[in-house]
Amino acid sequence: ELATDARGWFAISQETATGVAGSWSKILSAQPTLDVEIYWGAISRTTAYPESYRDMLDREIGFWPGTPDEMSDIDAATFAEQITRIADFVTRAQTLTIQNMEFDLLLAYHPEVDEAQHNFLGYDESVIRGAFESADRAVQAIRASLDPARDALVVTGDHGLVGFEREIRMNRLLAERGFAPRWRAYVSGSVAHLYRFDATDDSDAVVAMLTATGWFERIDKKTAASHRNTGDIMAYAFPNLELSASSDAPIVGEPESYGHHGALNTHRELHSVMFAAGAGVPRGSFGEISQTKIARFVSGLLGMQPPNAAE
Repeated sequence: ELATDARGWFAISQETATGVAGSWSKILSAQPTLDVEIYWGAISRTTAYPESYRDMLDREIGFWPGTPDEMSDIDAATFAEQITRIADFVTRAQTLTIQNMEFDLLLAYHPEVDEAQHNFLGYDESVIRGAFESADRAVQAIRASLDPARDALVVTGDHGLVGFEREIRMNRLLAERGFAPRWRAYVSGSVAHLYRFDATDDSDAVVAMLTATGWFERIDKKTAASHRNTGDIMAYAFPNLELSASSDAPIVGEPESYGHHGALNTHRELHSVMFAAGAGVPRGSFGEISQTKIARFVSGLLGMQPPNAAE
């Protein structure tokens, strides 16, 4: 028998030949008539090398709890609780590693802010605030595990996020404007590659049609300098618009997700943050820098030559 926590969560786990496997599940509702609704979590295990390291993680902090579900599958409260659990697990794994393993450079990734904003940006700010609070606790715990006289802590991200307001179904747009099937769009975020499957080059007409919609801030035709796999036309929508490859009507619909980072990086809301503290870190502000300069900065902290390609 297992007792649930205050929110109804319970874990089931079992030792296997490849480490501890387990599932976090939750009682969503329970009636005196024994009518019970349960969220059954996926079975997960920690993947780590060498085995002695994995065994230490399993023994000290338990099995990998799994990534949060999509918001379409669970309620906001359950998602937020999953976010907190994975953030705490990763934090404990990182501090345990600092205390027990020798290293020159330790890379640590925290997914909670990204997961929360992809699913709830502009929809439920309480979930996003909770994710930032989890990340803040993580930075505090990691910094407390380091020796500032000997160690440096660098915190940064790979992107910001923007909220979607509408979905533009690109292949439906091409069909209704008379450009399908000889043109087809392949998309991600606010960016679309449009490929022509016909000998007739009517790309100027496609560009004119896209421009007339008012949805795109930049449209480029493929040139000799473009990557060989680039679409015959590249279309960059404004970042509040989600482009999809759907052929379903109507052309404009409700977005399937709420936050993304697939747009032109000229938008400041897609920029990230960076701060550092500890041994070798100068006092002052970096100002606004390119992410490709971070490698040179970290190499300096390590006392080594930066990569040849470092900016």
